Amino acid sequence: MNKEFELKKYRDLVLATLDYYIVHLAFNNEMKDEFIRLKIQTEEYYSKRKLTILKNWFKDLTSDFIEDRDFGFNKYLKQTTHYEIDIFESYFKRIKKLVEKGFIKTESQFHELKNYVDYLVQDNNSDKDLIQRINEILLRFESKN
Repeated sequence: MNKEFELKKYRDLVLATLDYYIVHLAFNNEMKDEFIRLKIQTEEYYSKRKLTILKNWFKDLTSDFIEDRDFGFNKYLKQTTHYEIDIFESYFKRIKKLVEKGFIKTESQFHELKNYVDYLVQDNNSDKDLIQRINEILLRFESKN
């Protein structure tokens, strides 16, 4: 991917994310003003060709959506920017790796798997085998700690 394309892509993604914040998460004018200020700063970083900063901003701005599993936000990004993007890709890769290993070592991994299995159950996921495997991993971890 060339740098010019990536610069434009991350500028567009950051701006769309900030617009989402303004519409859905800005509870008062102060917050809206701050998000608008960040949009102006985004354009400045774009004109200065600061790709690393734009990538980091996008990662920081989207981390709560990933943690909260806001799949609607991902759909919004795709529709708004027309980029094929999946902010949950690395999240699902991590989950898949943990399930394939069959065990976890840290509290962080425990909470990540627990949140995922909770999501599967709430989403009426039909993959009962996956839910059972994850629950077994969680139980083994709990029994060791």
